Amino acid sequence: MAVGLEEEEESERKGGVALFFPANDDDTSSASSSTPPKLPPRLRRRLMESKAAPSTAEEIEAKLHKADLRRQAKRQRAGYLMERRRTYDIVRANMKGMAKQEPSAIIARFWRSFVQTRKTTFALAKAFQELDITAEFVKSMEFEQLASKINATSTIQTVRALLVRIESRFTILKTTSGNKLSIEKVDHLLKRVGLHGRSRNQVSKTSRSETAGSRKAANIASKLSRYPAKVVLFAYMILGHPETVFIGKSEVENALLESASNFVQEFELLIKIILEGPLQTLHEEQSSTPPSFRSQLEIFDKRWCSYLHHFVVWKDKDSIFFEENMKGVAHQLELFMAQTSKLRLEGDNGNKPHDAQVNSELKIMREKLQQLGSLEKPLSVAGSSSSGLDTEYTTGFQQAESSKSVQHTSSSEMLVTENELVANEIVHDYHHFPTVTSNAPTEAETSFKAKLKKTMEKAFWDGIMESMEEDEPDFSWVIKVLKEVRDELCEMSPPSWRSEIAEKIDIEILAQILNSGTLDVDYFKQLLDFSVVTLQKLSAPAKEKEMKASYQKLMEELGEVSFSGENLKRSFALLMVRGLRFVLHQIQDLKEEIANAHLRMVEPLIKGPAGLEYLRSSFSKRCGSPTGAPTSLPLTRQWLSSVWPDVELEWKEYTDSVAAAMSRNAGVQPEILPSTIRTGGSSLIPSKNSSTSGIHGNTSLHIGKEQPECKGERLDLLIRLGLLKLVNQITGLSGDTLPETLNLNLARLRMVQSRLQRIIVISTSLLVMRQILLNERLVSNLSEVDNILSACAKRLCILLDNVENAGIEEIVEALGCVLVDRISDPEKLQARKQIIANMLIKSLQEGDVIYTRVSRNIYLAMRGVVLGGSGRKGRQQAEAALVPIGAGALTKKVVEAAEVLVVMAVVSVNVHGDWYRELIKKW
Repeated sequence: MAVGLEEEEESERKGGVALFFPANDDDTSSASSSTPPKLPPRLRRRLMESKAAPSTAEEIEAKLHKADLRRQAKRQRAGYLMERRRTYDIVRANMKGMAKQEPSAIIARFWRSFVQTRKTTFALAKAFQELDITAEFVKSMEFEQLASKINATSTIQTVRALLVRIESRFTILKTTSGNKLSIEKVDHLLKRVGLHGRSRNQVSKTSRSETAGSRKAANIASKLSRYPAKVVLFAYMILGHPETVFIGKSEVENALLESASNFVQEFELLIKIILEGPLQTLHEEQSSTPPSFRSQLEIFDKRWCSYLHHFVVWKDKDSIFFEENMKGVAHQLELFMAQTSKLRLEGDNGNKPHDAQVNSELKIMREKLQQLGSLEKPLSVAGSSSSGLDTEYTTGFQQAESSKSVQHTSSSEMLVTENELVANEIVHDYHHFPTVTSNAPTEAETSFKAKLKKTMEKAFWDGIMESMEEDEPDFSWVIKVLKEVRDELCEMSPPSWRSEIAEKIDIEILAQILNSGTLDVDYFKQLLDFSVVTLQKLSAPAKEKEMKASYQKLMEELGEVSFSGENLKRSFALLMVRGLRFVLHQIQDLKEEIANAHLRMVEPLIKGPAGLEYLRSSFSKRCGSPTGAPTSLPLTRQWLSSVWPDVELEWKEYTDSVAAAMSRNAGVQPEILPSTIRTGGSSLIPSKNSSTSGIHGNTSLHIGKEQPECKGERLDLLIRLGLLKLVNQITGLSGDTLPETLNLNLARLRMVQSRLQRIIVISTSLLVMRQILLNERLVSNLSEVDNILSACAKRLCILLDNVENAGIEEIVEALGCVLVDRISDPEKLQARKQIIANMLIKSLQEGDVIYTRVSRNIYLAMRGVVLGGSGRKGRQQAEAALVPIGAGALTKKVVEAAEVLVVMAVVSVNVHGDWYRELIKKW
């Protein structure tokens, strides 16, 4: 039975077998020989599988559970497909009925979707208002607090979303207005800001509905945002704390501060209009209709362009300043490394890990400097796509960029050499102003430097004396000074003398004597005697006698000092310090004498064409060829363009005055004083004798030879008038605003400007003094008045030339000395001095009638000499302008000051003529 059951179970497990039954019984052979047809692979696999029945209850239950799961999945899929079909039918029904809906319903539905996903302009402006970032509020906040608030992520996202909306509204306005709205392109400025790596100002989170739009935008070239959020927020930083943001306060910083203030004002007004509607503002007080969102958006964009322009200019200037500081730090590190290496070579092993760290930091800094240098790029390349744009913003920016490009050339080309400075002084005949220096210091700076030098020198020698007077004296500095004396003598002496000098001043022997504790006074005196005798041999005969007398006087003073007992150490220190100090001063004087002798030897050569050619070549190396003058000389171009409109008028006035002077008789009385100057009492009309004081002194007015007059040539006339207008300014000249062609003459221009202002002060003081004399009737005739005023003029000239920062009080005291003999009552004298002081204070203020008249006449006097030369014609023009204001005695001063301008103009035209002609060829 068991076997039968097993066979039955086995037969049940087997699958079916495919049999082939032929259609005809006769066709057995063919059936046996042919191959049955192939079944499909899926069916054959199913047939060949063994279908074993589950043998246990667990297997049966598992099979039933799987079948139930398959039925549930089938029902769920059928429900899902039915739901999809139903949704599709609803959408189709809605689409079919869409045309039947009202447009207002459609707009309302889309508006609700827009408000939920992207928010309204009102909501964005309200969110910005809640940040409490206003012009008034930022001024009361501390800098750190304001910076933290502006740099917050929430603040940037809020401002960015608002600016994106404003930009989109401006784009719509531009599209709808057509060509009526003038829009400035600022892409080249935005590239300079450094935001070109970002596509747009976008809110960080977007909804799924914007996915398609973002994908489409990704395929389009990235577009710069017109209103970057961080630049807008930086305007509030500038407005709130300009003293912290700006390093200095030049024209660039002042312009940026003003443009930022205007931009913030218009931006806040735009926000207010969005929140409250059209308002009555200062812009529209005269208009009956308040400004709308459209008109305010136009104003806002214009203010933005102005602010962005000034911001980029300041950013580039600030980066230049930062780079220069970095270079200075790198230079200091290099010096430190050089000193460290020197010490290591002398035996100091140093700290190797520390040295390795310093080397690593120095390498990093050099790489950073190279990166900074490589990032510089002229604006003309960045803004080539908008070359057709001709606005005041792009023009000013290109000028700033061109100035910056000049500054970033190699240092060897940009730095002015000492030879160039010396050649420039010789060409301009530096004997006129021997105090001119390369750095052009003022009198106060010169005095401060002299005091500082004297103080440091005294501290140096006092330190040497103290080190030698200690219990364990230190003679290291004395040995170093003697070594310097020996080296200087060897350098100045002929080669045949050097061995004797090295033998006599033997530093090793001196060091052994001093370190042994032996204070050999006689040996040190021999060293001083030898040094002084060598200097006398090298000096001129006149200087030799003077040096010998000074040295004998020093030895007599030191001979009175006791070199015995307890005072030996102090006396020896005094001998060494005073002796070495005397020798070093004589060495410095001799070096200056030798340098001056060399200059006198080459002076005739430099004053000729060779000197002008050398200056021209040096200027070309620093500023490039004449063809690039419009971009490499922006300050010079600005200077000439400011003078050009008045050239013809100035020349016509000058020629008319020359013709009038030639036609009138020499005996004609000068014009009467104006009524504004004659106020306060009876005034006397000057007679013929009053004008002779200036004429008699004219024979000695010219310094050297007479300077040539202007013949009316366009370039010569332009440069002469330009120099005159520069020195006629009230504010002091500075190197930042001076034309590039005049950089070497800054000190000379300052000197002329100072003298011109002194002449104005003296002339005004003489007018006031004349008024006092005539009102108080302290004189009997005009000749006495002229004598008194001439004495006052001399006193004032001496005072203003020799006393630094002389004020009203000193001027009044100088004028009051004349009144002492004529007013006996002290109280009355003091009252008159107070009147003089009050009149001077009033008359020296800009805008006062007397000041305007005096400064104008002195300008005409200077113009007469600058254009007419320092000969007779120019002096006559100067005197004709000065006599009407009672300053005929100052004619010589005016001519001397104007002569310098004439020489400067002639030299500049010869040296820089090609660059000037390139600048004005299209005018």
